[in-house]
Amino acid sequence: FVPDPITYKAVLTALSRHVGVDGKATTQALQFAHTMLQQMKETYVKPGAIHYGAVINGWSRATDRDASNKAQALLFELEQAYKTSGYQEYLQPNIALYSAVVMAHARSGQPDVAEKAVALLKRVEELYNSTGDDAYRPDIVFYGGVLTALARTPGEVSLKMAEALLEDLEWRAVNGEEHLRPNIVCYTSLIFKLVKSKQLERAAELFHRINERYEASGDIVDRPD
Repeated sequence: FVPDPITYKAVLTALSRHVGVDGKATTQALQFAHTMLQQMKETYVKPGAIHYGAVINGWSRATDRDASNKAQALLFELEQAYKTSGYQEYLQPNIALYSAVVMAHARSGQPDVAEKAVALLKRVEELYNSTGDDAYRPDIVFYGGVLTALARTPGEVSLKMAEALLEDLEWRAVNGEEHLRPNIVCYTSLIFKLVKSKQLERAAELFHRINERYEASGDIVDRPD
């Protein structure tokens, strides 16, 4: 039996989805998957974006304190491999992987969450603007991850950044970029941030605005949960 790329992906995905008693991907299984990914470079089956993605997604769900950094390191390694290969399609990262990493940072509890999320935001926007490639096109899932990261970072600066980002998304959504229409996750993140900042009146105002929008549109995207 000779493993092929699909077999490797299946094994990496299974390892990356291995759950422990806490319901999260366990560090031991993920580290094994991480090692297997690196070992693939020495075989005739070279790792592609699907293989990197399996492990990145695993680290993005892990409880390991350094998991988000491991996920980001793999993403940047994939970026470099894509460039070195002469931009072969099978190595191209996509926005889903950037979203996984930004959410990993948001969950990490690290003090530099906002800094890392904003750096990824700039990186993705630069990639999309310079290439026009839809693989890098930021979507509301990615922006929602950035908002979540900002919301989980203490301080007035991160609050202002979150508010500015949400306002920008709202403006773009009504000016031709409907795919960037903020969803309930985006608004909930900002409400959470306002409450944590003890700005309860503003949090209540935003909640009422969301509720009114849902009553007017009936769209499940707007429905408060």
